[in-house]
Amino acid sequence: MADKIEVLPSMPRRVRRQVNRANYPADTPTDCIDKLYETYRHDFTDNQGTFNSEVKRWQRRWSGPDVIEKPKSLMSSLAVTNKELYPSIFAIFSILVTKTVTSSTTERSFSALRRLKTYLRSTIVQDRLSSLALIHVHREMDIDTERGLLSFALAKK
Repeated sequence: MADKIEVLPSMPRRVRRQVNRANYPADTPTDCIDKLYETYRHDFTDNQGTFNSEVKRWQRRWSGPDVIEKPKSLMSSLAVTNKELYPSIFAIFSILVTKTVTSSTTERSFSALRRLKTYLRSTIVQDRLSSLALIHVHREMDIDTERGLLSFALAKK
């Protein structure tokens, strides 16, 4: 049927276009690097020329024939970055590692807090509420129940 009306079959969009965060158009990687410098220029001790030359040295380091394995994640890139040789690259990686990729963890923790507060009302102390919220949000982690019971039993009443 699509051939008869000369239309290519395709999937409809399931989500709308992003409007709350700027996606900066960039034709080349240099545009991205310039934007990165402009965004975090207050965190660098060097000027943009020094930053650009450091980025070029970093690119040459990983494009050489003697490279066995390139880092596959931001965390592994930070681990192999020499802070004295590449101070700006190290600063960028440190900043980017601490930024959240999505807000789902934050949203999940607020949802958990809302459920806990509703269930237990406001009679719970802050320390216990924080602990329960952490357990609820990170429920995929294994908890040593014997250790928890022992610390609870030994606590002063």
